[in-house]
Amino acid sequence: MASSTSFPTRERDWLWLSSTNKRRLTPNGVYQMARRRARRLGFHLHPHMLWHGFADAWLSAGGSETDLMEIAGWKSRQMLNRYASVRTADSAPCARDDVAMPSRTTALRVRNLLDNWLPPAMRESRLVMAPLLRLALGPQWRTFADFKAQGFALTPDQFAAVYAGIGSAGEVQGETDLNPACTDAILEYAHGRVLDVGCGRGYLVDRLAEVSTDVTGCDIVLYDGMAHREGVTFKQADVEALPFSDGEFDTVVCTHTLEHVRRLDVALSELRRVARHQLIVVVPRERPYRYSFNLHLHFFPHAWSWQSVAGVAPGATLTDLGDWLYVEPQPAA
Repeated sequence: MASSTSFPTRERDWLWLSSTNKRRLTPNGVYQMARRRARRLGFHLHPHMLWHGFADAWLSAGGSETDLMEIAGWKSRQMLNRYASVRTADSAPCARDDVAMPSRTTALRVRNLLDNWLPPAMRESRLVMAPLLRLALGPQWRTFADFKAQGFALTPDQFAAVYAGIGSAGEVQGETDLNPACTDAILEYAHGRVLDVGCGRGYLVDRLAEVSTDVTGCDIVLYDGMAHREGVTFKQADVEALPFSDGEFDTVVCTHTLEHVRRLDVALSELRRVARHQLIVVVPRERPYRYSFNLHLHFFPHAWSWQSVAGVAPGATLTDLGDWLYVEPQPAA
């Protein structure tokens, strides 16, 4: 693929252009390009994987079956019945227990492909993204698709209810959003009494318990069975109003959480308030798009994107480890 401005045929309305012969890509050429890039990311891609979601998105948005058949090139209603029948499954439980979720490293590669290689007009298109969202998230895909337009207007109770209601759809990246490089760095920095804010299902608190004998995890929603982990205390809490004393923890860790909050400045102030020695934050290095496989409200594609929020604190470091790792020493009391 190449930019159309570099070709003599730029006045044409072709979306995909070859970088070798300077001509438009045929449908088969687009297909081969997508398959090659999918193989580089470690998975198999076939166009028919997307038809069910596309048909559902079209019909759910009020499109007609006749127009759908014309757009898709279907000559027989048998194709319509095959691909549109998935709409009846929305009320059924999403069978995800036997599906192997990709690692965070794989998820970062997929995100890079979508955010940096898919043209913005397609990346922001609901018709393009809805099939992918449905494929990854199942019946909860509409909650994710509409969240950015609604998130800032939700009350605290409504906000918590969204997270309580998404269930396993929030586990697209498996047991943790952290990649190995960020996890290793956090374990190296953490010391003393440790608080993990936004602990999710407890992956990081379990790892922190390997380097500290006093670990507390808190989140807006606590899942069943989390309170029984040896050596770890759990507390339900909102990062925007932490129920802890000033400087109560030597190390405060907050990973893949601040991108979700409504009042980012308030949340960051609370994290600093309860940290005695250091604050460790991980946020995704992600471009802002309306449709994504998460419930993010804030985006940090560049170092200055984070610095515009956190400022430039003395001694603080910001490292690109696939996601941003921010370590900020706290001033002596």
